[in-house]
Amino acid sequence: MKINFTENENKIDILKRPTLRIAGGWVRDKLLGLESNDIDVVVDNMMGYDFALLVREYMLNNNLEVSHMARVAANPEKNKNMETATGKVLGQSIDFVNLSGDTPTVIGSTEPNKYSINYGTPTGLHDLKEKIIRTPLPPYETFNDDPLRTLRVVRFASHFGHTIEKNVLEAIKNEEIQNMLSTRTSRSKIGEELNKMLNGNDSLKACEYLYDLNLYKIVFVRPPENAVVTIRSALSKAQVKEIQDQIQKKSKDKKEDMAIEKSRRNKRRM
Repeated sequence: MKINFTENENKIDILKRPTLRIAGGWVRDKLLGLESNDIDVVVDNMMGYDFALLVREYMLNNNLEVSHMARVAANPEKNKNMETATGKVLGQSIDFVNLSGDTPTVIGSTEPNKYSINYGTPTGLHDLKEKIIRTPLPPYETFNDDPLRTLRVVRFASHFGHTIEKNVLEAIKNEEIQNMLSTRTSRSKIGEELNKMLNGNDSLKACEYLYDLNLYKIVFVRPPENAVVTIRSALSKAQVKEIQDQIQKKSKDKKEDMAIEKSRRNKRRM
């Protein structure tokens, strides 16, 4: 039997069955055949925390493993634009969030064990196969919404060996975007991204990207003199020195190449 809603009933979201979608990095990792540590679940017609409480109630009533569900408030000043709920279900970390608009990179299910993928852009799956990094929305808009994504681009490109699309590179170097990354993003989140880069497959490439995209001065900014800082290095001193030496060598080689090219141009003019 089909239930038909009146026009007024259609405005009452609670009468509708929620549609759930798994969004973000879990989808990407699964498509790449990789393991993922956490799952982001998008709920279309109720707040993530309210839905998380229902999940917890169901799990407890069926004697299944579930943790406390914590509410994480939105904080636009720190680029946390949506309230989320976070907890563990059967030992798996899960975040629940309400998102009424379109979501990039989602995998949804309308029937058991049957899934559809919307990668947020017509070229999404092609880009993943061809190892190209681009944004589903215009790059400036994407980074303006959350400047930390600039560092994630660097992390993914260096770790997976992907190429960053030209417009994305230009947007990362935008002065306004870099200023927002410096002033609106917490140092702890920047540090988390840096640690992941240094523990990735190509930490040297990550540092080269940071240098070439003018992000180096933001990531490695000196703390205020009166600040108390606890340093936890992801690399040994020898590894750090090796990376620094290679970056300096690359910079020196680049200058020498430019000098040679300049000399050749001058000879042609003679």
